[in-house]
Amino acid sequence: MTSQHDQPGRIEASGIPPPLGGNEQDQLAAIAQSEFHNRRRRDSLIRYDLFAEPAWDMLLDLYIEQHRGQPVAVDRLCAAAGAASTTALRWLALLIEKELVIRSSSVKEDGIVRVALSERGIGEMERYLRDFLHRDRLGGDIAAALSAR
Repeated sequence: MTSQHDQPGRIEASGIPPPLGGNEQDQLAAIAQSEFHNRRRRDSLIRYDLFAEPAWDMLLDLYIEQHRGQPVAVDRLCAAAGAASTTALRWLALLIEKELVIRSSSVKEDGIVRVALSERGIGEMERYLRDFLHRDRLGGDIAAALSAR
């Protein structure tokens, strides 16, 4: 049996990402979950290995888990990336080199290497996710204005 932490971008039982609500951090995490879910859905419907973006999948997963307060085991992150382990590890090394991801210090406790978004990584992801949030709010305002005519 898997836990919610084993399922990046987890969705509700209905198959629909959770609705936006709560504070801004909750809304940004919901957008990241939705994006991750949509990528998996697209990959399952169009099966030609055309859409591989392991680094992006890792960043989305790490953002979702950061919101939950959980560092991510490297092996699970590689699986979430949907790429071969060697490919995923190369992308992870690049994310660490670009200072978007950091290794967790918990490896000393149980021998498992974990990673998390760095402050810079969180900032970059939130900047991207806020763009969705602001576009959604603007779109809602436009729709309300048009329906008032």
